[in-house]
Amino acid sequence: MLAAHLVGESGRVVAIEMIPSTASCLRRNVALNDLDNVEVVERALADTAGRIVSAIVPTRLFGSASIAHRDGAGERIDVTTTTLDEATAGIETINLLKIDLEGAERLAMAGAAATIDKCRGIIFEAKEDDISDILIQRGFTIDVLDRNNRIAVRDRRDLSA
Repeated sequence: MLAAHLVGESGRVVAIEMIPSTASCLRRNVALNDLDNVEVVERALADTAGRIVSAIVPTRLFGSASIAHRDGAGERIDVTTTTLDEATAGIETINLLKIDLEGAERLAMAGAAATIDKCRGIIFEAKEDDISDILIQRGFTIDVLDRNNRIAVRDRRDLSA
């Protein structure tokens, strides 16, 4: 909701959420707030689109759901995959991409070459599946936001434009 307000009427937010109940809640909030600039994509980010994979949802921790930890404890939910490239097709420039995939970041990066090329900045978690090396190789500079999060920027001037 915050991102939708920040980008304004001329901007666009693509929110990718793999858990059906969370995606439904997000759609309700988008409708309640009359946000015409938000698209909800109910898919799991991965290296290929169209596969059915199991996500593990730890009890009452929907924000910790992951397709990377298939042996973990919790509820199993089958989800369909997409790639970042497929989800952002048709978008020319991405000012800011936020990635929090609970350990599946590298998997998502394998399906994101075109997306990465059109990103000006990327915020990501740098815990178990740090993607800093991938982003540095693609021309980004990495800075620490807090103990868990990083920001990757191509050119600092991009963030002020």
